[in-house]
Amino acid sequence: MKRKLLFIALLALMTSTTLHAYDARIDGINYNFSGDEATVTHPNYASDSYSGNVVIPESVTFNDKTYSVTSIGVQAFSLCSRLTSVTIGNSVTSIGYGAFEGCRSLTSVTIGNNVTSIGDYAFESCTGLTSVTIPNSVTSIGQKAFYNCSSLTSITIPNSVTSIGDGAFSHCSGLTSITIPNSVTSIGTYAFSGCSSLTSVTIPNSVTSIGDYTFSFCRSLTSVTIPNSVTSIGQEAFCNCSGLTSITIPNSVTSIGVGAFASCSSLTSITIPGSVTSIGYGAFQDCSGLTSITIPNSVTSIGDYAFYGCYGLTSVTIPNSVTSIGDYAFYQCSGLTSVIIGNSVTSIGQSAFEYCYYLTSITIPNGVTSIGSHAFYQCLLTSIVLKIVDPFDFDIDVFEDIDKYTECVLIVPKGTRDAYIAAGWTEEVFKGGIIEDGLEVTISSAGFATFYDKYGDVIIPEGVTAYTATVRNGSVVLTEIKDGKIPVKTPVVLKGAPDTYEFSYTTGAEAVGDNHLRVSTGSLTADGTQYALTKKSGVVGFNKIKVGTAIPEGKVYLQAPSAGIKEFFAFEEDDATDIQNLNDNANLNETIYNLAGQRINKMQRGINIVNGKKILF
Repeated sequence: MKRKLLFIALLALMTSTTLHAYDARIDGINYNFSGDEATVTHPNYASDSYSGNVVIPESVTFNDKTYSVTSIGVQAFSLCSRLTSVTIGNSVTSIGYGAFEGCRSLTSVTIGNNVTSIGDYAFESCTGLTSVTIPNSVTSIGQKAFYNCSSLTSITIPNSVTSIGDGAFSHCSGLTSITIPNSVTSIGTYAFSGCSSLTSVTIPNSVTSIGDYTFSFCRSLTSVTIPNSVTSIGQEAFCNCSGLTSITIPNSVTSIGVGAFASCSSLTSITIPGSVTSIGYGAFQDCSGLTSITIPNSVTSIGDYAFYGCYGLTSVTIPNSVTSIGDYAFYQCSGLTSVIIGNSVTSIGQSAFEYCYYLTSITIPNGVTSIGSHAFYQCLLTSIVLKIVDPFDFDIDVFEDIDKYTECVLIVPKGTRDAYIAAGWTEEVFKGGIIEDGLEVTISSAGFATFYDKYGDVIIPEGVTAYTATVRNGSVVLTEIKDGKIPVKTPVVLKGAPDTYEFSYTTGAEAVGDNHLRVSTGSLTADGTQYALTKKSGVVGFNKIKVGTAIPEGKVYLQAPSAGIKEFFAFEEDDATDIQNLNDNANLNETIYNLAGQRINKMQRGINIVNGKKILF
């Protein structure tokens, strides 16, 4: 065993001696010769180590022969800790592997105009180097060429460079800005990773892909514009860019890689272009400042952990193009209050919405065939709308503990309640009850009705308009609900042709503004401030409910701010869509008449005629 170790030690010594042997030492610099060319090489002994200012000449003469100095060899100046500056002559065409690595006192480098390549690790850990000008002759910057040059604050990359190697400027923590020229077509992995002072970067149109980890941990980077030439964003390309507040992703990008923007905690919004087909594993994981995200119809899958820990996200719409939602996709998005799941989704992954505490309602489309365990664990759901006509067997793990925190109502398709109960969906878990979809509401011959539902948001059917109502300065203002959905527990006025309409449950209704419509809990007695929807003398409006009258449970009424304002707020059927807040006469330029046909300068209380229509004021 001892003999084997001795042999290995001797072999290492021989290899080291061969690597750093030189043919001649001229003016304190070691050279190896080949043909008519000379290569600068490393000294054999520490006593010969380079120090101070070194000037590499264009040629040297040895034994009456002149050699052109064309290259700086492998590790030629490696670990020369006392080297302070280097001037490289114009005859040199290449700087070799690790040529100046670990030269911690090196502060200045002048690179000759004929250098075409800067080798791998060439200036690695030159921690005293503050600036470098790369000449126009250079076409490639090698792997980790300037890695850990922590004092480097600026660098000029010329238009001749076509490729930037892996980790080329990684951990250059003093670098504040960089412009990548149009000649560059590829940027290697980790190229600028850990450049913690980098605030801005310009990526040219010549670049087609942003490599893995390229700008990861660039914590001071605030904004990035990605050009239209880029088609892919690599794995963790901008991971942990905690200062990044905005980013523009062009329509050319088709894929967003694993963890591409993970832990970009200052990113508040992002629009994913219509060219993207997949959102990778953990693409936006732990983007805690993200409040809105736009997912286009081109996306077919949302990867595992895609939006994990985005607790600032309040709403998300998953388009109809998406077929699968990955495991933990929206895990711990604790600020999420609204989720719309597209109709093409077939699978919802394990823990997909776990710990989304403020998610109170969800609609699961008919195409869903599997829901992973804990998919909605710790969601304080009060209503679940299932569009699945043929229910699969219930798994308590999906909605575990839902019965402990809320009395959730389960809304199932019409005619399927018994099938759901047979499949194990029981009221022991869904304590709010299991009810069937398809509310039938009749609008009378007056053309108006009131509506209220305590279970969930509903879709306004075609031919029906829904309004909230407010009392302002003695007038009623009807405001149309324009997003096509009535929010849960929101009393409204309905207008439509006399008929019976079917309302379907949904989720994602937008919150309404001021609304003076209320619903009785069954213990209310009128005090002169409550009004009921009534048709009086052929006119539809709100009529004061007689003081002392018990208002039955579930009855929708208008609550005036004080008693004695009016006995009746009238509006005619044709005028309902015109009733609005017209108290600000300064904004009304139309010609106005009273009911006597007299022209007036401003609106008067009651009914006015504006542009041939009756308007209530």
